Amino acid sequence: MDKQLKIQDHIFIGIKRTIPFIVLYSVLLALGELNSFFGLISEYVYILIVPVLTANIIYSYGKFKYILPAVITGFIASYEGMGILGGIIIGFLILGSVLVYDKHVKEQIKNNLYVIVLFNILLSIVFVIITKYGISPPVNYLLDFIYDYLLSIDKTNVILLVIVLSFLITVDLGGPFNKIAFAFLIEAYLSGNYEIVGPVLISTTIPPLSIYLGMILYKNRFSKDDLSQKKLTIFASIVGMTEGAMSVAFRRIKILPILIIGSIAGSVFAAIFDLENHLLLNAVPGLLGTSNIFIYLLSHLVGVAICLILFPIVLKKIN
Repeated sequence: MDKQLKIQDHIFIGIKRTIPFIVLYSVLLALGELNSFFGLISEYVYILIVPVLTANIIYSYGKFKYILPAVITGFIASYEGMGILGGIIIGFLILGSVLVYDKHVKEQIKNNLYVIVLFNILLSIVFVIITKYGISPPVNYLLDFIYDYLLSIDKTNVILLVIVLSFLITVDLGGPFNKIAFAFLIEAYLSGNYEIVGPVLISTTIPPLSIYLGMILYKNRFSKDDLSQKKLTIFASIVGMTEGAMSVAFRRIKILPILIIGSIAGSVFAAIFDLENHLLLNAVPGLLGTSNIFIYLLSHLVGVAICLILFPIVLKKIN
């Protein structure tokens, strides 16, 4: 159990060290709306996110000599569209394989340069095959199924669409499900379905804002590692970036269901009052595009309040 917890901690460290790349991608993506040059750069940065994550997971455990398989497999996962979730899965599997290898192979053998190179090559080949033919097909099938389901929902059924999209946006906080929801949201925006866009964009801000305020109100229920992410969560709250909640929520997995409930509640509240968004902007910039500033702010308040009520019920005191 202790070993499992250690692996989870290093996955958290990997996520934390990858956050700057995610922030850079989000900023470049936003600038891409003004200049296509930034949009082009953002695509290259996005490709780097998963391999950087898998490499950081291995590196955080002090296994730098096994970082090559993590990077190569990370690129494959990124190319296959598996996103951050895929990076976490692959990082976990590679790290587990390396730990088993180190435990059962004699020290003088595993530290031999030729053995290290051979093991890196073999591990890279094995996990590229596993990723491409074992992990990627079912994941992509699931993603395609979800997107087809979204397309099958009548766009006049706003409440149902808002619930499903808000769930997808929050469930992996920037992973492939989040990207599916955002792709559908862009399509809804281009089709003029602003009554869908407005409520769903609420759900992008509630997770980081709830965690930020939670760390202020319930400081003794968050660890030092959690509290170190305070600046990131407030930044993410201002710009509306769900990824800002990732490093805390993935480490304290009990938080994730709370964020999902709060995000859906805030978004549904906005949908009930026919909130629209005409600029595809969220968080603070979203004030410029919303059809009703009062409902916009109140929707965030509803979602965040629910999260803050549930935090002390679910999270135990740490100190």
